[in-house]
Amino acid sequence: METSELAKRERYQEVEKALMKLVEEIEEMEEGDLKELEQKIYQGALELGRKLMQGRLNQGKEVQKAPGKIVGACGHEQHLVGYRPRQLFTLLGKVELKRAYYQCQVEAETQEEQEQQCSHGSAPADEL
Repeated sequence: METSELAKRERYQEVEKALMKLVEEIEEMEEGDLKELEQKIYQGALELGRKLMQGRLNQGKEVQKAPGKIVGACGHEQHLVGYRPRQLFTLLGKVELKRAYYQCQVEAETQEEQEQQCSHGSAPADEL
């Protein structure tokens, strides 16, 4: 799939840029400062790990469309509202996950139904 390959190439380029930045920063450091060198490499490794993890978690999300409708836990039909980000706190640091968000779209016919209208929302990826 052409769009999938493009997204993959973009993820690789982002990781490659981060690696090149780390190499440049290390090369510019003063010789003999082992503590700073160690810290810079450690931070760079975590940054690379975050980018790789975020790329893997969002892999395929660029080209795959979420279903337009699902049935929520309340039993109502839910419609896709959009894609929302969620931050995960991992051992590598904050990673952003994009996931589909759905909300009940029950049409209320009477005033009483409007007051009790269901507005449940869900993001199925959160359950994973």
